[in-house]
Amino acid sequence: MTTETDREGLIKKFFELEDADECVVSAWVLFIDVQRAYKGEKAGTISRRERDKVQRKFDGYVRKNKLRMLGEEEGLKAHELAIVKGEEGEGEIKALNSFDVWLLADFEEVCSALVADEPKEVEGFSGAITEFLEDPDVDEWLKERLVEKNKEAGERLLKTILEKRPAEVNVHSLLVEHCEREGRFSEAEAEYQRMLSETDDELVWANYGYFLEKKERYEDASDALKNSLEICERVGEEEAGEFLEEVKRSISRVERMKDLEGEKVRAAREYQEAMWLIADIMEFAEKRMEREIKKAQEEYMKEKEMEEIVLEDSFDFMYWFLFHRKQSNGKVPGMVYAEEESLGEVTKERLKGLESPVEGTFEIVDVDHASFKLAVKDIITDEEYALMGDFSGISEGQIFSGNIYPWSDFYLTGGAVAIYIDDHSERLKKLVEELKSGKLLEDAKKELKKEHDAFVLYFGTEERIFKSKKECEKAFNKFSKWFLFEYVSVTEKGGKTAAEIYEEKYGEKPKPERTKLPRSFAGAGDIGAISYPEYGISFVRHYSFLKRVFDTGADDEIEEGKEKLKEILLSEEPFILKKLMSGRERNTVKIINSVFDAGLGADTSEEEISGFMGELRDDWDAEAVK
Repeated sequence: MTTETDREGLIKKFFELEDADECVVSAWVLFIDVQRAYKGEKAGTISRRERDKVQRKFDGYVRKNKLRMLGEEEGLKAHELAIVKGEEGEGEIKALNSFDVWLLADFEEVCSALVADEPKEVEGFSGAITEFLEDPDVDEWLKERLVEKNKEAGERLLKTILEKRPAEVNVHSLLVEHCEREGRFSEAEAEYQRMLSETDDELVWANYGYFLEKKERYEDASDALKNSLEICERVGEEEAGEFLEEVKRSISRVERMKDLEGEKVRAAREYQEAMWLIADIMEFAEKRMEREIKKAQEEYMKEKEMEEIVLEDSFDFMYWFLFHRKQSNGKVPGMVYAEEESLGEVTKERLKGLESPVEGTFEIVDVDHASFKLAVKDIITDEEYALMGDFSGISEGQIFSGNIYPWSDFYLTGGAVAIYIDDHSERLKKLVEELKSGKLLEDAKKELKKEHDAFVLYFGTEERIFKSKKECEKAFNKFSKWFLFEYVSVTEKGGKTAAEIYEEKYGEKPKPERTKLPRSFAGAGDIGAISYPEYGISFVRHYSFLKRVFDTGADDEIEEGKEKLKEILLSEEPFILKKLMSGRERNTVKIINSVFDAGLGADTSEEEISGFMGELRDDWDAEAVK
């Protein structure tokens, strides 16, 4: 049984707190108890009342000894924690990695073995660590931390276990990953070969194949992966599952790399290294910036007007988070990683380029699977791009939509390419032809005018204000139904409703679309529904307030609503803002000066105001898209 003295000794050694104040060490002991109590309550082994009692004991001790608990909100890095005496300055803070706290709270035996001078002398050490590494519920980053916390001690511990249990795959995997991270590739390969002399394991063969692929030894990599495949096939597809498919994809990739020469092998290698690097940056961010990612997801959904980030959006979100969204330090996560890993200037410039993807709908005009190359054309602009990717089942003439990201002299995709089915591709091509001829634009203008006329007839005005998101959605669901099934446009030949025209064209009755405003509208003071003949119907948050400040220029309202105005001026549709500003230049100047501290003169013209807004917003002079 571990005594309180033993626990304090372990905490001092594992957290490297030998020189810390005793009351700080005791506080960490109690904090570990709190973590265990929360886990116990979740598992149902203790009650919430018992958990709260442990929490109160820790809180009381902290207050009594004038200690403070610090975390990310107090300026520490993500996944850092500290307990300090009230008067300690920033330079005296001993910050701990929160992974270390979780390790000690949940795996005390493992931590004891790590800090022991002779791990063999710790009772049951190899079994405890093997069980820890094999547990699928333990995060992989926590397993890596076992070695990364104290690299020398961690490596010694793993090698000691392998002396006793030479065929332990999980221990071997952690050791070779550590050697690879340290750049000790000859030692990593020696460990692979030692392990394969002990066990004919499909995972070890596959990992050895990936290792050799990264070292550009494609013949050897192919042999290793084929050995893995042979074992998987003996086991059977049902047992091997997705792992078998991944091995097959890897063999295909390596076989193609074997046959490439010159410029083709250079480009293919650059593409693969780019994907490996981006995967490393993603792992770095997911490990270090969990809270920031959650915060960024909310921002992204708001910016893109999404209800949720579904699978097909997740890659673009991560690229946006890693390479576009700046943190409080003014840097994007990708550049934080680049600086920490001392990446070269060329690589840094390429990472910066990922901030500005090309968004569009692209037709595949040429495919060279052997060299991982695709030639694609934006179907709107006709501009062609050289794209690198490893996609099966893709052929010329197919169409996909999304972002492509510049890298070196080619482009990457953010993830899997979602190809439109053939009949949808043909419809898209036809629409583009109509767009280029001007027919689609003329038809769109007619539809917008028709929608505007219906709005005015139904609501009796060009502007309608609603008190809430719910009220607005309810009203527009009724309007949509009326517009579809009852309204007959004066310009429509034959006096038919939109539903009747649709049924004649497609052979089925249409279903009215339900109005679903973005979540950001839920907290709006009110919502304005505004219809313009040339733009159609738009919804604007805080519309009464917005109209009022542009009409009156009231200083008190402008000052009180500065943050709200800033958000609106930076995000609302430019055509809506331009209409509000038109003829109200003096009030517009007051608003801009207050919100942006712009220093514009009272006699600033509409053109000068537009120039200022154009510097703030890239889309200020863009044509409205409805």
